[in-house]
Amino acid sequence: LYNVRYCRSAVMPVTMKPEKEEEEEESLILLFTSYANELDAIYDKRDRILKASQEITVSSKRVICLLHRCVNENEENGWKIFQQAVEKLKSLANDQFKTVAFELKDEYCDQYEKYYSNGLQEYIEAWSFLNFLQYKKLITLFEIRQLLQYEFCENGNIHLRKINISYFDYVMGVADLAGELMRYAVVSSNSDIVSVNNIYNFLVTIYRCMELSNLKRRKRFVRKEKEFLESI
Repeated sequence: LYNVRYCRSAVMPVTMKPEKEEEEEESLILLFTSYANELDAIYDKRDRILKASQEITVSSKRVICLLHRCVNENEENGWKIFQQAVEKLKSLANDQFKTVAFELKDEYCDQYEKYYSNGLQEYIEAWSFLNFLQYKKLITLFEIRQLLQYEFCENGNIHLRKINISYFDYVMGVADLAGELMRYAVVSSNSDIVSVNNIYNFLVTIYRCMELSNLKRRKRFVRKEKEFLESI
């Protein structure tokens, strides 16, 4: 009797899950798997955009350093430097920025804007510096947007892909220009006082325009505006 009772207690009853419950579990697993894949795709896209932005930042800084050499060059060599700078900046537009533009295909751009914002602002600063040295004027937001839009053919139709450039990013890029022009003016002051006065008047005009903007409530802008005024 003991053996019989022992054997009976050792055997655990096997409970079978209802078929409906198994189907629900499978659907949940599939759902969470799709969520995981979607998140992985978002993170991968973010990393590619960040990498492109970092390359843009580094290359734009190199262009700015190249442009500072103009101060000690004659007119002919100065224009050669301008041409090199234009080629480098257009190369960024046709390579890294184009990568970003096509990464954002059919995407909500604002979701990724912060990942390329730093590179974009540095790029705007480089173009602004070049444009002032060449033409003594400020490159416009419209001109920057024109540089960063791309045509492509799909199903026999021509489409346009472009980088989303906010007014805030444009102003922040232009605001960084003050530091570069201040350094340029310091070096130029020994030989070209007219250029120094032109730089001063140019920066004052930009500052007055910044004062009229509606960005006062943004902390990053307030800090940048203060640095701009210190450069003047």
